[in-house]
Order: sequence, then structure tokens, then C-alpha cells
Amino acid sequence: MSSIRKRAMKITPNDEPLRFDGDNSYPDCTCCGQCCGLNVLAITPEELDAMHECIERKHVRPIDRKGERCPLQSPEGGCMIWEARPQVCRLFNCHVPRIEILKQNPSIVVPEDIPLLDLTEEFVRGRSGYEAIARLMRAAAS
Repeated sequence: MSSIRKRAMKITPNDEPLRFDGDNSYPDCTCCGQCCGLNVLAITPEELDAMHECIERKHVRPIDRKGERCPLQSPEGGCMIWEARPQVCRLFNCHVPRIEILKQNPSIVVPEDIPLLDLTEEFVRGRSGYEAIARLMRAAAS
């Protein structure tokens, strides 16, 4: 096994159990913006509602990054809607693969049928995917 692979498998710098704070992140999150590298995310209708509410409340102006990154990443690199970001963002850890996070935190539930949403289409172009997501979620529940 290469040294790169060994480093990737290391769970935390001190080999301590991974601690998810249960709300928005890991206690050691530095808000570096690596989790903002995606434009298409799995989001529930409730998460989408929370994101829209936060954008409105904070008067956030999404940035058109042509689908290359999240339009809700600030120019400084952090999340403009940190408190309302979806679970997929909250579960991101720069040093630990997501599968390891889920293994070490069995209380985290990840539904398998969450639809994908293009964040640029939703927040920059205003082509709401909410109706499509709600429809998919209803169909999956029945």
C-alpha cells in the first residue's frame, strides 16, 4: 500500500474517533470551501426550502460559476448559507471519505432516494427544481 493510500485511510490526525457535531459540521472544520466543489447535490425538499429561506433572509446573491462550483460559495471561499446547507455538505470532511464518516456515525441516516438538484439552475437561473424534487420524493414514498 502506498504512503498516499495510507494517509487517505487515516481517520483523524490523532486517530481519535470522528466527531460530527450533529448539526452543521465537524468541530475541526475550517470552512475552507472544498465541499463547495460540486454544483449538483442530493437535496430533500425540506433542505431546499431551508436554503431558499436562508438566501432570502440573508439577502444572498448566488454567484454564477457556470456549473463549475456551488453558486452559494462566497468569493472568500466559505458557504454563504452555512446554517442552512444540506446534509451532503454537512457530511463533507476534507480528510475522511464519506463512507468512513457514515460507518463511524451510525446515527446519521442517508436516504437512498434523494433526487439530484443542479444548484446553478435553481439559484442562479431561477429554474426551480423544487416541484420535480417534491414529485420524485412523493413517488418514492408511495
